[in-house]
Amino acid sequence: MTTLPDSTAAFRDTMKLVSGYSPTGRFSDCADKVAGLSSFKKAAVQWCLSRPNYDDPRALMAYDVFLSPVAYAEIFGNDLALPYPFQALPDIAPNATNAVVFIRQREDALRKLVNTDVTAFKAIMADQGGQLLDPLRHALTGLGLATPIQMWTLLDSQYGLSTITSTDIARWYASTEVPFDRSLLLSENIFNDVAAHNRVKELLGNAHTPTPMQRLLQLTRKATEYHMTSASWVADYDQKTRVLERTYETLSEHLLQAETRHNGSLLRTANAAYVEAPVEALVEAPAHALAAMPPAPPAVAPNSRLEKAAYCFSCGYGRHSSWQCHKMNYLGTLRPPFTSEMLKVRSPLGPDKKAITLVDSNGVSVPASEQHNRRYQK
Repeated sequence: MTTLPDSTAAFRDTMKLVSGYSPTGRFSDCADKVAGLSSFKKAAVQWCLSRPNYDDPRALMAYDVFLSPVAYAEIFGNDLALPYPFQALPDIAPNATNAVVFIRQREDALRKLVNTDVTAFKAIMADQGGQLLDPLRHALTGLGLATPIQMWTLLDSQYGLSTITSTDIARWYASTEVPFDRSLLLSENIFNDVAAHNRVKELLGNAHTPTPMQRLLQLTRKATEYHMTSASWVADYDQKTRVLERTYETLSEHLLQAETRHNGSLLRTANAAYVEAPVEALVEAPAHALAAMPPAPPAVAPNSRLEKAAYCFSCGYGRHSSWQCHKMNYLGTLRPPFTSEMLKVRSPLGPDKKAITLVDSNGVSVPASEQHNRRYQK
């Protein structure tokens, strides 16, 4: 069994968490490769920018390593790309001062670090592309002589945004029209809905995304069909808000606040079905059947225990879940440094009964909160 380099394995693990990407974390296994390449590019740029070895990451992203001149300019503007491979440094004069020698040694060390990162990045590209990069493979050297920009150009020419078809656009539009999942909290559904719209915007740009009115009408329909109570919240919003002042954002905020006041019980009380089951007509049992029935059990007193608590990664046990926490996820927008994995945590302890610790977007390990609001029962 082949062992992956640390950087390649870590990149795969990161991509497994990206919505819509392949379960294996490899671009070559993505079902939707056009959308997958967009996610891969974004993650690759973030990887380049996160390299801790040197202050200026432009060498790693220069057009002859990864990005085209146009793509490079979109990120860095008119900043000049640092040329790679580096030109040879001039020889040091025999009588050079200590300062000159120090600067030369520092430049040599930085170049070695950049070269190391380029090698790691090339391994990531080769792993993500897999068999899609076969046209570049040599019978003897494989991808050893291929450059990262050659690999990226090949993938982009086949699956880049320039290859989008009307079928792709219809499929992405359809992803924004999926009804809310009644097994999830309303706030979770809104978060997923915002993510779907952001995905279409990222792929197609503002000019080709659903209009604000279309988004509002879709959210109104989805929330109305999700549950009778959420339908009443929509009606309440319509009653309080003038027609021309209604927006997707304000309706989302209204629904999130209403669910928070409702303690998320639309899900926890198992009443997420919008249509109530029909009430069956009562049929009176014969007298002899009633005589054979055991006596009815004594009435049980109403449960006087505390209300069931929700769990929030940041706040602990209390009134709201991570999805409803405005500090972590406001109006369906994930706030840094929190991550989508933190929103999914439902308990401070994992299956192994050990405390959960996750890494935030700044690379800092954050333990799940174990605070407990005593007004609620775990």
